[in-house]
Amino acid sequence: MGIIERSVLQSTFGLPSALMFFKNSRLFALTETFSLSQEELETQLTEQLFTPCSKYEKSRIGWVSPIDAAYAAEGEEEAPMLTHVIGDYIMVCAQKQDRLLPASVVRQETEEKVAEIEQRQARKIFRKEKRQIQDDVYA
Repeated sequence: MGIIERSVLQSTFGLPSALMFFKNSRLFALTETFSLSQEELETQLTEQLFTPCSKYEKSRIGWVSPIDAAYAAEGEEEAPMLTHVIGDYIMVCAQKQDRLLPASVVRQETEEKVAEIEQRQARKIFRKEKRQIQDDVYA
């Protein structure tokens, strides 16, 4: 976790005086020339915008704005900028959401699969096999 102090933000980046907190940050240095313009990069990132997990999805990842809405230009109602350029540096931000399935959802899905197998194969499913089906639902 990194914290950049106010004076560093103001003097280096010209950003409003506030603290920036990074839960996870990774810096990458490119070994080859980066040929995309900011607009082209924006367009490509927009194709993979972050949206929250749907009810049964385990995880999802996508791009979000690296600049908090509080720092965006006032009055902007359009889509958030997915890049922030400072000199020769481009900041992008990916967001990942992992969802743990509620026990009730797993139980219901397991019961449905067990009932389907019992009906199709005309046999009783025992605890060990039910446990395997439940593990498959989690996976």
